[in-house]
Amino acid sequence: MDLFYACALYVGILYVSLSLTIYLVHKHKAKAHGTTGIHDLPPGKTGYWPIIGETLDYFMAGRNDTPGKFVTDRTSSESKYVTGWWPRSIKMVAEFPDPDSVDGYSTDDSSAKIRRFILEFVRPEALQRYIPIMDSMAKQHLEADWAPYEEVRAFPLLMKYTFALSCRFLMGIQDPTFVTRLGNMFALVSSGILSVPINFPGTAHYKAIQAGKSIRFDLLPIIKRRKREIMENKDTAVAKDLLQDSSSTTIMFVVKYLAEYPDVYKQVWKEQKEIARSKGRDELLNWEDVQKMRYSWMVACEVLRLSPPGPGAFRRVITDFSYSGFTIPKGWKAHWNVYSTHLNPRYFPDPEKFDPSRFEGRGPAPFTFVPFGGGPHRRFDI
Repeated sequence: MDLFYACALYVGILYVSLSLTIYLVHKHKAKAHGTTGIHDLPPGKTGYWPIIGETLDYFMAGRNDTPGKFVTDRTSSESKYVTGWWPRSIKMVAEFPDPDSVDGYSTDDSSAKIRRFILEFVRPEALQRYIPIMDSMAKQHLEADWAPYEEVRAFPLLMKYTFALSCRFLMGIQDPTFVTRLGNMFALVSSGILSVPINFPGTAHYKAIQAGKSIRFDLLPIIKRRKREIMENKDTAVAKDLLQDSSSTTIMFVVKYLAEYPDVYKQVWKEQKEIARSKGRDELLNWEDVQKMRYSWMVACEVLRLSPPGPGAFRRVITDFSYSGFTIPKGWKAHWNVYSTHLNPRYFPDPEKFDPSRFEGRGPAPFTFVPFGGGPHRRFDI
């Protein structure tokens, strides 16, 4: 028993010492940034516990299916006062090293170049060319992986389909064995990219980092070859390839909502059957057919409103500024959350209700429907 009390005392002393050390370091950093003495900070707190902060509260909000509730009393802004930022733990998993940056990962300038380059991929004239290919691959996928079975697990199959599309459009990869192996690596990345950043064998974060390295090892030679082909004008179509990331999640939620709302499903089915009747037996979909899918598009938008591909993104404050009467200090990290507008009754009456008619006519006001963000830092996942 004496040994137990002695160990408990040592642990207590260690915890208090650690807490005091972290507090002093935090205070020193705050003084360096000039944030000490600021009393009009925005609502919220830096957490009851050292290091952990409000992480537990954040995870509990997600576990309770109320991610928007966590940010309802917290404010953020996107303007000249902030810039894009991601935690280093995420960059270690997901990004290709950037030799021009200080820490080996993307700089703000390089990120801006990437965004400008991706804009070329999502232009309508670039997307039009891929619709027949998507239709053909979708039919093959349904016949092989869905039709033979009475019951399937939708999400893994949708991931398989959308990942195969990405490999073909982005890098011209059609080898099913290679696509499967690459898909398994991406699955490890997806499951570990937002895990607790403990880089130790066996942890999800460690597995994600190792998978990321394997992906880069496989893809870099292909990327260099495709770049060389573009420069030599051997394959000019590559410059307009399509990028995809979160399509599988969105399609899965479309399937979910259609199953839960039979009336919506009937209208989508009717619209799709009318288009099918106007086509020949083996004729593939084209851009004009997609333009006729107005109600289907409204359904997709409502799905993206209630179940966006990502909950938001991080920002870094580059200068002190005021927002809603609160001071946001330079150096702080901010997080903009999609649900703060998507579930706001001011913009979407009865926001929890699934109602595709919200997108009839001109649809929601600008910057209220932002499943991929808005402005210069928006994401392009689909």
